[in-house]
Amino acid sequence: MLLVKKFLNMESLKRYGVPFVVLALLFLLSFGAGDRGNGLLVYWILFFVLAAGLAIFSNGPLFGPKAERGLRLSYFIPLLVFLLFASINRFYVDSFGAFASCLLLFVGLFSSFLVGYFLRNSEVFKPKCLFFAILLGLALLVSVNLIANLASYPLFYPLTHSSYVYFYEGIPHRIGNESNYLYNFTLTLVKPDVAVGPAAVLASGAASLFYWKKENKAEIAVNALTSAIGWLFLLSMVDVKGICLSLLAILILVLYRYLKVKEEPGKVPTIAFWTVIGLGLLFLFLVILNGAFEFSFISSSPLLDAIFNSGRFSSINKTVSALFHGGSYAGASTGDVILSILFGVYHDSYTVFGGGSPLPITELSNFSFEFEILLEGGFVPFVAMIILILYSTGSLRRYLIRGKDDAGKAGLVALVLGIFFFYTFGYDALPFAVNRFTASSYFSPLFNSFWPLVLLLILGYTYTPGQEEKKVMEEEVKA
Repeated sequence: MLLVKKFLNMESLKRYGVPFVVLALLFLLSFGAGDRGNGLLVYWILFFVLAAGLAIFSNGPLFGPKAERGLRLSYFIPLLVFLLFASINRFYVDSFGAFASCLLLFVGLFSSFLVGYFLRNSEVFKPKCLFFAILLGLALLVSVNLIANLASYPLFYPLTHSSYVYFYEGIPHRIGNESNYLYNFTLTLVKPDVAVGPAAVLASGAASLFYWKKENKAEIAVNALTSAIGWLFLLSMVDVKGICLSLLAILILVLYRYLKVKEEPGKVPTIAFWTVIGLGLLFLFLVILNGAFEFSFISSSPLLDAIFNSGRFSSINKTVSALFHGGSYAGASTGDVILSILFGVYHDSYTVFGGGSPLPITELSNFSFEFEILLEGGFVPFVAMIILILYSTGSLRRYLIRGKDDAGKAGLVALVLGIFFFYTFGYDALPFAVNRFTASSYFSPLFNSFWPLVLLLILGYTYTPGQEEKKVMEEEVKA
């Protein structure tokens, strides 16, 4: 009884209980347990309760002097603007029917970041614990998907049986265009790109194998086994894109491991980085202008037309067109257009681009998380998200360099890269392979997915201030 009382006291609860609950939630989230609708609603509420409790009993940097708090505004303001306007907007209120649900989405997402932020200095909540909780959850999810595919289809079927067709309710379906996926504890047929997402993130975790010390045999074994499950799924699906994205994440971590990158980059790397960012933003600006105004010189040039009006850019053009036409194909008022550009369109809006017939936006997928945010929330959260990505890149870089070859920290960065690459190049808002072209099958990247909760918690946990912020923190400790 004395032992129970000792464990249940406030200090023990904060030291061991909260980290255990967070790890359990991360495992369940990564497994996809209750990853839509009311299931995610429970996670949002739980993360809010945890964040509120940690905020009350925490003595962390958020409660430091004004100077330190001000330095952090450069990160938290873009985060707040992005989450607020990406969660509470006309698209969600119109489609999910309640302002309260959108408010809970915002609170849940922001709370997940705060939970990671408050626990980043915990003696119990080690990086490797967080890494393995996510890795094991993903491994269980991918294992179920892999076994279901092996039981339903021949090995390498997307390559060997891509043209095979079967009929369901009189509708033909290609075998190569579908894959099993455990969704809300039910096996569901989704597009192959959707199924390989968790496997690609899991495979990216293999990057930490280059960081473990030889005496960490148990950690190496678990890391290798779980990552191997991800690679087996990718190879069985012959998914070149997933394999390349996973290898890219691993390559980045390997380079940081062996090149001994310094925290303060020299002039040449800095100029090269901002040059690439500038060119990328310029290209993005041209893509948006073309979608808004349908430039004739682009459509009349075979080369430019192939670059800006084909493939995934065709969907992006339709998204931008919907924003600049107020979500209406019959004309909209100037006020509606301005609101659409800034804050997104309604759920029942239409888009027209290139003289085509009107298309409901819920039958449109941009194949990119960033442009789904642009469609649903407009340019306000879109710009805030770009700023947040740039700040997060710097924070993760500092976290990795200051980690002194810590395998758990390297694993978390690898997972962030894997999630980011998958969400940027492989996200599909119409994931279901059967009866997918219906309004009810639209899959929102924030409202219907567990990935943002996992990603934001890792970003909060790995948040690493710059040199100026670090000096302020050190001065406060000395004082």
